Amino acid sequence: RWAAALYVAVIRGVPVLLVIFFVYFGIPMLAPGTSLSEYWAAVIALSVFASAYIGELVRGSIQAVPRGQFEAAEALGLTYAQRMRWVILPQAARVIVPPGVGFLVVLIKDSSLVAVIGLIELTRAGNVVSSLTADPITTYLIVGAGYFVICYALSALARRYERRLGFRVKAPE
Repeated sequence: RWAAALYVAVIRGVPVLLVIFFVYFGIPMLAPGTSLSEYWAAVIALSVFASAYIGELVRGSIQAVPRGQFEAAEALGLTYAQRMRWVILPQAARVIVPPGVGFLVVLIKDSSLVAVIGLIELTRAGNVVSSLTADPITTYLIVGAGYFVICYALSALARRYERRLGFRVKAPE
């Protein structure tokens, strides 16, 4: 438990750009003779970064389930796996959707940072097209629209899922 807490604290305490640099430049230095392609370095770095945040989201959503639900499931004689599968996780899933989707939207936008290690992703492709066409305004408007479509679609799917579950997030009063 302490190792997981340390991992989450360290990864959440550093910028995603630093994680990308560490994976791309640091791993080959720590293991001489190895190298990572830009693609795999980006995948690993974003996965390491996302796992810490998603782990914290899951932990928080499980802790948001009322203690009585744990006790009731235990009183029914369910095993730990059964309690989690049939009682706790379905309730936690309702809590995790809004912040989980918010994090995924941020992660999609943060993926543009992998351009610093030479990977061509949406923003970097826009940069290449912009230099070829000499029309940066149109190019970056299209890139921005691409990010908007992806993020809006993800948010819309999440809202639909929340409505299906009958879950409403109350606005602060």
